[in-house]
Amino acid sequence: MLYDPERHEPLRPGAWDEARAQAMIEQIVRNTEAWFSPETHWPFHSRDADGGKTEPAYALYFGASGVVWALHYLQAVGAIELKRSYEDYVQSLPPLNRAWLASFGSTDFASYMMGDTGILLLSYWASFSVSWTLF
Repeated sequence: MLYDPERHEPLRPGAWDEARAQAMIEQIVRNTEAWFSPETHWPFHSRDADGGKTEPAYALYFGASGVVWALHYLQAVGAIELKRSYEDYVQSLPPLNRAWLASFGSTDFASYMMGDTGILLLSYWASFSVSWTLF
């Protein structure tokens, strides 16, 4: 189920408020940056983890690569200014992701969303420009 009233705020009526939306994006990004650890990147929240496993994932789809992509995308479009760069951590993600996939018995490492391809494209984007601009 995507919406669970116990876990999500109800929709509130009201007009669109760009400043409020920007403040919420800023808050989410600051919380995301605060949760980052060079050793574990972003572990799963216990409510999101299968079987209670909270070990980090590294794939673009739902792991550290996707978080880095989202953060740097928000910066590239001018929505926020990051407090740190994650470029150095991107280089370490392919072997970590391969080990994570192998722990499930997978040897399919070329996938865009779950394997090397998305991470390598993210790495290319990081090396393309110091400022991670959109090209």
